[in-house]
This record gives sequence, structure tokens and C-alpha cells, in this order.
Amino acid sequence: MEDLPGSVVGQSLCHTFRALSARTFELQAHDYFDGGRLVPHEDDLTRRNLTDLIRLHQRQIRSHRFVAAEEAKNGSDWEWWLHSGDFGIGLRVQAKRAGRGGAFKFDAPAGSTGRSQCDALIQTADEEGLIPVYVLYNHRNWVPLSGLGVADCDHGPGQQAHLGCTIVSARIVQARLDHGKKGYAPVRNQSVPWHRLFCEGPVDSLHGLDAAAFRFERMDREGAEAVQRADEAAAAREAAAAAQEARERAAPGIVDDRPYFRYETLPREKWVSMPSPAVAERLRGSGEAFDDGPSSVRWPFTQMVSDEFEGADAPQRYRLPDYVKDLIAGREIEQPDERISWVVAMDLGEGQDESS
Repeated sequence: MEDLPGSVVGQSLCHTFRALSARTFELQAHDYFDGGRLVPHEDDLTRRNLTDLIRLHQRQIRSHRFVAAEEAKNGSDWEWWLHSGDFGIGLRVQAKRAGRGGAFKFDAPAGSTGRSQCDALIQTADEEGLIPVYVLYNHRNWVPLSGLGVADCDHGPGQQAHLGCTIVSARIVQARLDHGKKGYAPVRNQSVPWHRLFCEGPVDSLHGLDAAAFRFERMDREGAEAVQRADEAAAAREAAAAAQEARERAAPGIVDDRPYFRYETLPREKWVSMPSPAVAERLRGSGEAFDDGPSSVRWPFTQMVSDEFEGADAPQRYRLPDYVKDLIAGREIEQPDERISWVVAMDLGEGQDESS
């Protein structure tokens, strides 16, 4: 499983991303079956994936790898620039591989800073005007709740192996960490197979860079909304607990049988009210409306990467920083940040796909 199949040569970016996912998926499967003895570290998976991506798309991609980058200070692995000419968008990326049981170490500390790697990743990205994302390396213990259709694109139906590499907004992770949620199955189920984000297929009237920028900007916006909703839900729970404590002080011994609310980070349709049996019976008798159980699940990533532009504002393009323009021009660059291990610039301008 070290080498990609020869059939990938000369194919589109989407095909290459699919092949990289499949290889990562199988390498990760060794961890699932052999207890981690044969699986490379996430840095090695990243190196293999980026090296082959660059090798197979030399006309579209320029990169520079910095040795001994101080990753621990901000938990960031690389900068990924998507551009057309001198304009584009930048991503700040960290890779995380799923352990044998499917867990990710999102809450690992960022060196001696006292911050989590997730907080450091987001803070650094926000300071630089980049979009913070995680690349997740998955294996055989996961099938999305919505099925394998999430890996379908214009280049054909998806397979489970195409879930080997997925991308999720770092803000989705932050929304869970900030409120003490340790289960990360929802995070993975809200991630997007990375070939779909880079697929050359259009988003309504958008193509190339604009299509990719639209997908990533929507992902970041959804993540920010998740953080806001998580904060609002936490504040509501605290207020409800304080009110209940006040009632108990005023009238000791009275049991509160009001409906309680369980909050799930995303999407809003998953917010569920679960009344106690006594309250449910009373509401049925009164004719009041209430939720009798969990609402149907509609995961957001199918919406994120849908092919409908939905009339939203056009994605933003930003002028590339000088060091990225130097990289694209083939000039030597200095390390812009001692914590960056790679800078990768991918040309998504019209006609740049090597399969065209």
C-alpha cells in the first residue's frame, strides 16, 4: 500500500485525492487490526500524501517543506493556499489520525503554552486571516451515519476507502472542547471527504478557485455558528441550573419535572426536547405541542458540499502574501513562521487541471 496505482497518473486532482484517501484508509486499517504496530505517525501520513500530490500535479502545485518546524507551539502542520494568479484563500491545517478505537487527540497540549492545540490552531489562523481546518485520517471502524453517498461526486460514486482523508472545521472541534464534550464521533460525522472539497465539479455557476473557496468559507462559517450555538446553549443551561437552585432554596423538597433540553452541536435540527413521562402526559392532555423524541438527523456536510450555490454571496478572494507569490514563481522563500512545516500553493485557475 506504499505506492499509488499507476492509473492515477494524468488524472484529475479529485482522482488523486481519492487515491490518497484509499491508501491512508488501508494504512490506518493496520492500526485497527494490529494494534498500532505498523501504522505511521500522522506526520508521516501527511508527508506521504503531500509528496505524492505534489509529484502527480507538478504543473499545478508548488511547495516548500521546512525542517524541524516547531509544531508543538501551535499544533499547526502546514499552510495550504488555493489560488488563481495572485489571488486566493489560505488554510491553516493540522492532521489528526484516528486511534484504534476511533478517537482523535484534539485536546493535546500545544507544547508548554498551556493551550490546547485546537485553540492554538484557531488563534494563529485568525491572526493570519486563514481558515483553520483539521485533516482527519480515518480507518475501517467508521461508516458515516448518512451512508457512503457523502463520497459521491461528479467523478463517480464513493467507496468506504474514500473516507480515509476527511476535512472538518477546527471550530467544530473547539465547540466541543470548550464545553467538556470528549466524544468525537460527531466531529468525524461532520467532516467532508477531501476529494469533494477539491473536486473540479462546479458549485452552481462557480468553478475552480471560486468553487473551492465557497466550500471552505461555508465550512468555516458553519463552524463559527456551531461555536456560537454551543456558547448560547451552555449559557442557557447555566441560567436554568441557577433558576432551579433558587427554586429549591425557596421551596426545599420539590422535584422539578419540567422538560429538559439536550443540545447537539450541529445541526440546529438536532436540538431535541425530551419531557419527563409525567410532563409528556400532561402536555398530551392539554393539546400543547411538544417533541416526543429525537428529530431526524440531517448531517451538515451534505449541505456544505452540495452543488447548489443557493444565491449566497460570492466567495472572497484575497491577495496572496509575498512569500506565497515567491513560492509560485519558483523563488526561494524563508520560513514565514517557525511553526509552519509546509507551505503548499495549489493553482485552481481555469485550465490548470492536468487531466484537462
